[in-house]
Amino acid sequence: YGDEDRYDQAHEHADGHLKPAVFGRETLLSYDVVGAPLLVERSQFVSLGGYDAATSPVAAHDFALRLTEVTERIGHVAEVLVSRPIAADPDPMDATAATIPVVTAALARAGAIATVTPGEVLPSVRYTVAPTSPPPSVAIVIPTRDRLDLLRACIDSVERRTTYPNYSIVICDNDSVEPETLAWMAASGHTIVACPGPFNYAAIMNRGVAHTAADFVVTLNNDTTIATPAWLDHLV
Repeated sequence: YGDEDRYDQAHEHADGHLKPAVFGRETLLSYDVVGAPLLVERSQFVSLGGYDAATSPVAAHDFALRLTEVTERIGHVAEVLVSRPIAADPDPMDATAATIPVVTAALARAGAIATVTPGEVLPSVRYTVAPTSPPPSVAIVIPTRDRLDLLRACIDSVERRTTYPNYSIVICDNDSVEPETLAWMAASGHTIVACPGPFNYAAIMNRGVAHTAADFVVTLNNDTTIATPAWLDHLV
């Protein structure tokens, strides 16, 4: 697929659409990043049933999604190869409304239960994929050396705001010496992993991960706080 632009009634070129150099299916699920022109083997086109008229005015997006389910041989030509009239573009709200069921169907074909809603910039959508049931376990691994003010704020935000049900916290203690910090960690109820020696982020995090059997790990600095309650749901 290549880049494209639009032209107005006076045939002036505008609204260039320079597409990502590396194709990403996650992006395609949000909006039609492939667009036009698209070159595809005829046999592949026929085997997929071509365009589905029922998905108009986003039939090309629907086809691109189905195409990327059967091949990874997708390349980008970094040149504006086609110009299309602005007047031929569908209404952004109509296109978004048609995109929601198309993306929902694509996610369902991938075995995902998802919620698809209009995006912030139309025509695009946002999608949230529900975790598998039961939700996999997640260990949140946090390195620290004293600085209880930061650590306490970080963990407090995780505990108060995280909606994901199946997580644990592993604190990697890199030679904390302040009595208040040591007392707080001992009473926290979380796993505390001693990581003595000079600060080495990689070594400390590796040691923390080695002390959990969770399905997933999240690396979180001690000077961060959680702002979005569903943050871990989205990551999982």
